[in-house]
Amino acid sequence: MTKIYPEVSTCQVSIVIFEQGLVLSQRTVNCSDASYTFVGLSEGPYRACASIVLTGLPLDNNKRRCISVFRNHHDILMSSLDIAMISLFVVFCLVLLISIWGLRRLLFKSNFQRINVLFNLRGKQISTIDM
Repeated sequence: MTKIYPEVSTCQVSIVIFEQGLVLSQRTVNCSDASYTFVGLSEGPYRACASIVLTGLPLDNNKRRCISVFRNHHDILMSSLDIAMISLFVVFCLVLLISIWGLRRLLFKSNFQRINVLFNLRGKQISTIDM
C-alpha cells in the first residue's frame, strides 16, 4: 500500500494575503477543505500565498506558492475607452445625419418661379408674382 504524503489528517494549508508587501490577513485551514473566503478586503491587487504546514515542523517560506489576484473591472463598469468609442460613434452618426439632411435640402431646393393669378368677384385681375 502506498503512503500519501502529506497525510490529510495532520496536514494544514497556510493562506496569507499581502497588499504592497504588508500582510492583510492570514488563515490556516485543513488540507481536506483547503478553501477560505476572505471578506472585508478593500479593492486592489493582492498577492495570495499558500504553503503546506505539517504539525510539528517549522513553516518553510521557501516552499510558499504565490499568485497575484486582480479584480476584473470590466464586469462592473465600462472602461473609459468603451465610453470614448461610444461617444465617437454617436457624434459620427449625428454628423452623418446632418450632412445627409443638408445635402438633401441643397439638391431638392425648388427654384421654379411661383406665379399666382387671382380673380376677384368683379372681374378685376390681381396677380402675384414671386421671383
